[in-house]
Amino acid sequence: MNALIPHFPNMIAFSLSAVSGYIGYYVTGYYFSIHNLRKSTKNVIYIIGGISILCVIFGTSIICLHENIYNKVLYDHSGPLFLFISFAVFILFQNIFSKIYFPQKIINIITHLSNCSFGIYLSHWIILHIFNTIGIKSTLFNPLFSIPCITIVIMICSYIITIVVKKIPILKEYVV
Repeated sequence: MNALIPHFPNMIAFSLSAVSGYIGYYVTGYYFSIHNLRKSTKNVIYIIGGISILCVIFGTSIICLHENIYNKVLYDHSGPLFLFISFAVFILFQNIFSKIYFPQKIINIITHLSNCSFGIYLSHWIILHIFNTIGIKSTLFNPLFSIPCITIVIMICSYIITIVVKKIPILKEYVV
């Protein structure tokens, strides 16, 4: 086992971004939303997602203990572990929320936010970069509070940018 540990990150940490990048998440989410998966298929995805979570947690611990430094190789968001975790979480939420009745006002809000989500996704990196440049980082104060607070502020700023861009006719058609 100890002979495998130094090679473990290289064996499973290949990046799927060379093949698909984040577009694979959108395509798969679309596929899951238009096709009804069999219960057995969903269960397999849940099991693989759960195993992937355990691999990230315990694999990172083992690698870090072996290397004696923090190694986030298993935290690659385009890697296979997070891919399966994302699939499982998406299907879980899809199953939970498809059974809940929402009033029309809530549906309108969700639809509006959904229509803004791509613009928020595109602009959040800009806001994050600006925040990092001016020193607003997760290490500004206790990360337990700073990460959620900074995330909320970034999402609000990104939402405002998206709304403004949607008001500009040429950008509205081609950007968001």
